[in-house]
Amino acid sequence: DKRTRIDHDLGHDNDNGNDGGIISGSGQGQPTGILGLGPEKASLISQLGSKFSYCFGDVLDPQYSHNQLILGDGAKMEGYSTPILVYDGHYYLTLGAISVGEKRLDIKPHAFTRVLWGKGGVMIDTGTTYTYLARVGFEPLSAEVQNLTTGLLERVNYDDDDDNPEKLCYKGMVSRDLKGFPVVTYHFARGADLVLDTSSMFYQNGPDEFCMAVLLTKHDDDLSIIGMMAQQYYNIAYDLHAMELSFQRIDCELLQD
Repeated sequence: DKRTRIDHDLGHDNDNGNDGGIISGSGQGQPTGILGLGPEKASLISQLGSKFSYCFGDVLDPQYSHNQLILGDGAKMEGYSTPILVYDGHYYLTLGAISVGEKRLDIKPHAFTRVLWGKGGVMIDTGTTYTYLARVGFEPLSAEVQNLTTGLLERVNYDDDDDNPEKLCYKGMVSRDLKGFPVVTYHFARGADLVLDTSSMFYQNGPDEFCMAVLLTKHDDDLSIIGMMAQQYYNIAYDLHAMELSFQRIDCELLQD
């Protein structure tokens, strides 16, 4: 197998651009290229076998030194597993529901299903920092977060932000002001649950402001994207022969030989 340590910028220059690759850099904060992880015959993945895995810690911390990518049979296929679908060189998952704490959000069954003519679906991407949800999922999630924070936190208004007018931000600090906030869970097919704590659901947007790391999708076709912040602190493994994705929450340092 081929093993490498990835300790550079991830996703920041490609947000919602869905190129499906890991952005690597020079270690000086400047990306030098994108390592494509697509399933095409000419891709690096196809040439080295049908398996690969990656594990990232805090994707916003350039000093974290235990990120890693494994190509080939050495990829660690552990934890939950869920089917992969491939469309146009991108990997799609079957998202059935979203929960905040013990509360399952009011989202219609099959709301995230990709239809035959190409609309909808949920893509998992390493070239996108944040998660983007179609309105059918974003609005219930945003409403529940607002419900839990009303009267406790002061909202920062972004109504005039042309790019993300529905961005959900508050005054304060994630580490200080979100203690006790419930986990958010994405429920994928076969009972595979991706559980996100506050460090994966929110990011610090300045010294005294933080925002939810989930945004309303920019795609007209209602495409949802599971970005890198939702994948941090997990070992994510792909088996393109079995068409399965596995993920396990783990300290990436524990995976190193």
